[in-house]
Parts: sequence; C-alpha cells; structure tokens
Amino acid sequence: MRGDLIDKIKAYEVDVDSRKLAAAMELFKRYNLVDFDTKDISEDAIITLYPSLQFGWDVTQFQTVAAEYMEGGESIIEQDKSEEEEDE
Repeated sequence: MRGDLIDKIKAYEVDVDSRKLAAAMELFKRYNLVDFDTKDISEDAIITLYPSLQFGWDVTQFQTVAAEYMEGGESIIEQDKSEEEEDE
C-alpha cells in the first residue's frame, strides 16, 4: 500500500516530497515495474510490484526487501543459501 511505502521511505530517512514520489512512481509504472491506480492518492492505495522490478535492483537488496515482506515460511535469502549449499 502507498502508506507502507511512505513509512519505509521515512524509516530510511530519505527526503522525498509528494511530487518526487509521484514522478518516480509514474516512471516505474511506465517501465512496467509497478502498477497502481493513478487516481487513488490515498495511503490505502494498492501498489502491485511486478517481477521485472528485481532487474532494476541489486540482487541482494531485492532479496532483503522481498524477505521483509514475505509472510511466514522460509525467506528468499534462506532459500538461496540452502540452494547454494546444495550446489557445492
């Protein structure tokens, strides 16, 4: 949700005003990295993250963020570590 994104931005102490955030979100939407309703500017607005988003990030950074949002079960990072151990 948009409110969760804003909270994360504040937690990392990133200075982003609403205009910069809107411009970044529009850019991400144009490149099919995310999807959202441009008319819904409430904090409850749903933001869909597409798998293509991972290609714009450092893999470790993406895995860390994805693991934070996963509910229950083994995190992506733990899965990758166990797969690496199996390959050795």
